[in-house]
Amino acid sequence: MHDPLDWKLYDSCGVHHVSTKDQEIFMLVEKDYLLKKRLATVMISNKLQRLSEQLARDSKIARLHAKEELKIMIEGLDRSNEVIEKHLSEYEQAEADLSVGEKIELISELVKYQDYHAKILKYQAQQSKPLSKKEKTEFYISVLRNHAGWKTKHFIGMTLEQIKEKSIPVWKQFEDFVPMSSKEESGRVKRQGLKIDQGSSKRMKISESASEEELKRMMQLVPLEEVYIKALQVKRPS
Repeated sequence: MHDPLDWKLYDSCGVHHVSTKDQEIFMLVEKDYLLKKRLATVMISNKLQRLSEQLARDSKIARLHAKEELKIMIEGLDRSNEVIEKHLSEYEQAEADLSVGEKIELISELVKYQDYHAKILKYQAQQSKPLSKKEKTEFYISVLRNHAGWKTKHFIGMTLEQIKEKSIPVWKQFEDFVPMSSKEESGRVKRQGLKIDQGSSKRMKISESASEEELKRMMQLVPLEEVYIKALQVKRPS
């Protein structure tokens, strides 16, 4: 052992002596740190595993809800409508190769079509009736309120012709309607084995007796076939 005086000399030179007791304390601190580190690692690992399991459960539940929603959407479609029946049959042929998300997007196209088709028929029915000036005004006002967000104050001081003129572009929007999802689907949802005759795409005629000029003034939907074929057509390998 060195004389205590020698340690003072080492200390004055910047060299510090670590006693056995200090070493033992250091080792205990180090062991405690390593133990806590291992415990923290195990806790984090367990937490990540629980989170992964929870996400898997949530994903399963979400898929079940999506499938139930899809079922409800399909049941709500009017298969007596020839256009809906045609495209729903084509959808059913490709159903096995589609993901739940793709199924919902494609069925949504049919739901939108059915909704807009109903509005077309309602609009045409209103146009075919001999309405009074008051009834016409109320009808055009309802169009702007329900589909353009107009408020009562917007109609103050307007004549019937002015209100009618404002309502026509609202229905023109329906004429130009193409859902965004269909544009995305045209480049993404491609499945082999589904054959669709693209040459058969035609505009749906709402009424055989309606003139072309009359159809231009009412809501004329973009052909569902043009939208739906893009979503289900076969992609050729480049």
